[in-house]
Amino acid sequence: MSRRLPTAVASLALVPLLALAALTPIQPTRAQETPAAPASASTAPALPKETRGVWVVRTDLTGPAAVAGVVEHARKNGLNTLFVQCRGRGDAYYAGGLEPRAQSLEKRAAPEFDPLALTVEQGHAAGLKVHAWVNACYVWSESKAPVAPEHLVNAHPDWLAVDRTGRRRRVGDPEVFVCPGNPEARAHLADVCRDLAARYELDGVQLDYIRYADEKLCYCGGCLERFQEYLAEHSPARVGGVPANATRAQRVALVQRNAWSWSQFRREQVTSLVREIRDAVKGARPAALLSAAVVAWGPFPGDFNRSEAYVRTGQDWYGWIRLGLVDAVAPMTYQTGQAGFKSWINSVARHHRDFPVWFGIGAYLFGPESAAAKIQTVRQAGGQGWVLFSYTSVTRSGKDDAYLRSLKARVLSRQSATAR
Repeated sequence: MSRRLPTAVASLALVPLLALAALTPIQPTRAQETPAAPASASTAPALPKETRGVWVVRTDLTGPAAVAGVVEHARKNGLNTLFVQCRGRGDAYYAGGLEPRAQSLEKRAAPEFDPLALTVEQGHAAGLKVHAWVNACYVWSESKAPVAPEHLVNAHPDWLAVDRTGRRRRVGDPEVFVCPGNPEARAHLADVCRDLAARYELDGVQLDYIRYADEKLCYCGGCLERFQEYLAEHSPARVGGVPANATRAQRVALVQRNAWSWSQFRREQVTSLVREIRDAVKGARPAALLSAAVVAWGPFPGDFNRSEAYVRTGQDWYGWIRLGLVDAVAPMTYQTGQAGFKSWINSVARHHRDFPVWFGIGAYLFGPESAAAKIQTVRQAGGQGWVLFSYTSVTRSGKDDAYLRSLKARVLSRQSATAR
């Protein structure tokens, strides 16, 4: 989960270009929308069901008792949706997947234990929705290499992102990302999501880190070659005589001369990856929702095209909504102050009022009083839900649900719970 803090509080954290319109807008088939039933003349229109969720980090799913605790804490405190992390760093926190079993799970749980299967089973029995939370492009963060030789960091180092100098991300870097444009890496990620949707009775799949790490990536040979082809197709005059068999230096210079086109190219790489994953998930389980946890760093800048999501990370999630590529989004609105938080709420309400947006609440940064105030802000703006980050923080890793009980008392009175 992309846990960057607002600028004003970044130094306190203990946990982690103005752009124009697209050169060639992508036009996929828009997802069908079910029209709302007309309200009876004698009754007020029913409020949409509010998604009240919590992100459950993989390290809180260490055994059957831990899973039972997650489900019970959520149920009794009025939550109705679990986002269960099942792919943390290019590995599987579940059984029988296409990637190696996570090292921490190997060490702490029996071989037959499948935390995702058990959470789905028990969560559904308790009336909860369960979504598989997948870290997409972020594949390693430890100082030592993965033990499993088949882990993609070991087996496919050529998939890892490259900076402008030609240095490839490697083990020991704080954030090891794959290149979102690498065809093999993309196909693999789509296969992972397809497999999850096919084998588990999921209510949805949620993509996290579905982006570049930052604006410094990716300058791998494939990206540079694809960009040259992209530019030749859309703006051939800008190629400026660079030959088809150009050197790396020539292609980097081409990027530098065409900064906006490069930025747009990066966004389209991520957007087309989202489309491929959507096709995979919907092909395996048509009713499953595809959602994304998306960047909403700092206060809203006044124009989404100036946001860090759009400019730095290639994550045009406003565009994904317009194109029907996602069924819901969860902006990581972890601002500690009400003003910065409200700026994002108001922008989304203006541009995407009827779209399912589940606003992230950075509960690891503040107490239940502040969380409750933010939830009320979401409701007042007509928002369709909220998600707490994270279960670890609001239950002290399952040991104490005092935070959730306090929050429930503030935001889930009998009247509001019935209405929603």
